[in-house]
Amino acid sequence: MLGDPRNALVWLAEDLRRHGRTLRAGELVTTGTTTAPVPVGPGDEVRADFGELGEVEFRFAR
Repeated sequence: MLGDPRNALVWLAEDLRRHGRTLRAGELVTTGTTTAPVPVGPGDEVRADFGELGEVEFRFAR
C-alpha cells in the first residue's frame, strides 16, 4: 500500500490528473480493501467476523 494508505490516495489523485480527471467532492475512495463497500444508513446494524481475530458489531445512530 505504498507504505501508508494516504500515499495510495495521493498517487491516485496524481495519476487521475495525468489522465485529465480529478477526484470530486462526495466520491468515495477506499484504500486497502478487496471488496466493495456496503451501503449503510441510520438504524443499520453491521457485524464483521474475523475468525480467530474476533468480531465487531455496531449500529448507526439515527
